[in-house]
Amino acid sequence: MPVFPHDHCVYGAGFGTPFIAKAEGHHAAWRNIGLCTNFPRFIPFARVREGALRPWAKRLLWGVLPTVFWACLCFQLIRLHLLERYLVASGSMEPTLHGDPLDGDRVLVDKTAFWSQDPEAFDLVVLRSQEPGENHLVKRFIAQGPCRISLREGDVFISRAGPMDPLVKDPRQRRDMRVSAFEFVAGLSPSLAPQWLHPAPQVWALEPDGLRLQASADPEAALRPAAQRQRRARRPPDDFLPGFLSLAQSVDTSFLNLQGKRLSSASSYPRDIGMELHLVLEADCEELFLVLEHRGRYYQLAYETAGEGRLSLPSGEELLFKGPPLRKGSDEFLSFGYLDGHFFLEIAAGNLPLHHEHPLPSEFDPSDLGMPGEAHLANLMHIGSRGGGLLIRGMRVFHDVYYQPSPDRVFELAPGEIFLLGDNSLQSSDSRSLVSTSAKQGYHFRRQDLIGRPIAVIGPWAAMRWLSP
Repeated sequence: MPVFPHDHCVYGAGFGTPFIAKAEGHHAAWRNIGLCTNFPRFIPFARVREGALRPWAKRLLWGVLPTVFWACLCFQLIRLHLLERYLVASGSMEPTLHGDPLDGDRVLVDKTAFWSQDPEAFDLVVLRSQEPGENHLVKRFIAQGPCRISLREGDVFISRAGPMDPLVKDPRQRRDMRVSAFEFVAGLSPSLAPQWLHPAPQVWALEPDGLRLQASADPEAALRPAAQRQRRARRPPDDFLPGFLSLAQSVDTSFLNLQGKRLSSASSYPRDIGMELHLVLEADCEELFLVLEHRGRYYQLAYETAGEGRLSLPSGEELLFKGPPLRKGSDEFLSFGYLDGHFFLEIAAGNLPLHHEHPLPSEFDPSDLGMPGEAHLANLMHIGSRGGGLLIRGMRVFHDVYYQPSPDRVFELAPGEIFLLGDNSLQSSDSRSLVSTSAKQGYHFRRQDLIGRPIAVIGPWAAMRWLSP
């Protein structure tokens, strides 16, 4: 075999075996032994003479491939330690998150959220599952031990050392826990108004730009105790107040899923309900009335356009407060309701000092309504005005996430154990169904099981949105 000068040769490796290939001009000699002299040009780490690589190959080897390598490395580091996508596979978090093994919401999880701090009450969390066949779970964080927890009337009660107290949410920060019962937007959902609102042509009318509510001659007359007793005594009881815009259906714990089917998270009427309004007051409107009716009892909010407010309770007690004035002829946004043992009122972005603690009745005698049977447990809201009317451009009636009560059971958490719940209470396997590890029959979720906090839904396309912290 001829020996060629060293600078005429290309050194490489083919299939793990060293070989010497002749450079340009000696193709025929090496064809006889089955070697292609051009092959070493495409081996990235071969020693080649100057000018052997073509320009596009140089760009590939020294430009594109290193960039791809570093991009893949950075992506893996981000996925393992910073951000990762997870599929919500079950319906335990409906309607907050849609769950399905194939078409469920894809959530982007911040894995750094709990590196230096613990989650707050009612935060959404992703954690490792201890169940066989499941990789992760999406739940709502409630508390971390040591503590005692009980579920009553759909609310969470907690005790660190003393008596059980309700775990109170901030109505401004927990808007994601408001479950819509009825929603009206001018021009978008006119067909829902006749279905959910009591027909009263002399009180309100559906117009292209919203619901036109006429002023009541004497709205306070319908709210006096004698008028309330007379209304409850009727058979069947009326589900509206004279001169008010009233809901025609009681607010229960149901919700609409992604397919538009109404499901229920519990078989009960929740205490925690409220209303969001987008309205325009007429020039002669003097006072706005918002009434929450729970199990035949009235909780009345009267708010003058000058900013003077009054909350009247069934016991006759009144709470006076002052807030910002309402602008006439301009868009106003406000919310009113009852949440975790407190009434709340929001006007625009401000939260008024209406955190008046007054537990609504948990025990109820159906005879209070004049008719037996649970079907007449009214859970309604009413709107009225004095002096002038108003235009309602948007209205949303909602209830808080309702957790199936277990009043006879108290959950004990040891240090390091955490309590988690699913928003779809009837379909969720969470801390309610688990027992302590000391019994060797199950487990509690623990702090080290947490992976991170979901910050956004990134798929499917139609469901993309940011999630509240």
